[in-house]
Amino acid sequence: MTLIHWLMSILVIELISVFTVAFLAFSGFFTDMRMLSKVGIFVMTTGLMVQVMRSLHFFEYGAYPVDTLFPLWITKDIGASIIIFDLALLHFRRAKECLE
Repeated sequence: MTLIHWLMSILVIELISVFTVAFLAFSGFFTDMRMLSKVGIFVMTTGLMVQVMRSLHFFEYGAYPVDTLFPLWITKDIGASIIIFDLALLHFRRAKECLE
């Protein structure tokens, strides 16, 4: 098995993971999870998939693709920021309820 075949199998596993996370997050499996956290997890998973695609491109061509309009790999960081924002909102809301 060559490196490219191994990386393609990792890409397939990553795609299955993205669809599994999307299905579980929005089908009601995570009923206790807030919607903003679900969106953050989905965006972060999509960003991880983009980084896997960039790595495949690097191994195939020897250079990373140039992002001209919007760097899609940043969606991983945006997803983490959404989750942190949601948890901060939850923390401040509970702190306000405790003070009352």
